Amino acid sequence: MYGMRIAERIEMTNREKAIIMAHTGICMLEGENFDTYHRYIQEIMGRPVYTHELAEKSVMDEIAEKSRTDFLSICKKQEADSRMEGVTPVFRERESVMAVDYADGTGEAKKIKYADWLCPSCGWFVGERYLPRMHSQQKSDYCSRCGQAIDWTKITKEEWDTAKKRMEELNAKNSFQHRNQKGV
Repeated sequence: MYGMRIAERIEMTNREKAIIMAHTGICMLEGENFDTYHRYIQEIMGRPVYTHELAEKSVMDEIAEKSRTDFLSICKKQEADSRMEGVTPVFRERESVMAVDYADGTGEAKKIKYADWLCPSCGWFVGERYLPRMHSQQKSDYCSRCGQAIDWTKITKEEWDTAKKRMEELNAKNSFQHRNQKGV
């Protein structure tokens, strides 16, 4: 019954249900649809499989192993389908080291804080990066690392304003003071 509830939430063909059923043992087909499962296991086993054999652990283990490749294909397809649904990017602050060269020929390494919008699936940059004295407004509709669709319309005006305010605070904190020749 548990498998039937999963199948109701995710659109699957009876063959896909049969593959999942063969690999996991979770019942996803019943009644007249059970025949799809029976045909599938006979196909992967390469022989007739009798109902009483389904009670043998060794037979069920062999069915699970032979259905593994098909099962993994379904998992990859479901993952790819879920990435097509747009998700809201996540605003995160980070810390980094930046080399600063001054006009007088000196320089230093400074620890800076910056923030940007990240993919919630993998944490990769997807747009609106705020660095000291720089604001990149490039926004991506898809994550270039994992392919997750990004929906910028789900960010509220309040979230944008909060992010902008926080960026101004970070820029003020990261401000680079130009030194004169005496190092004062």
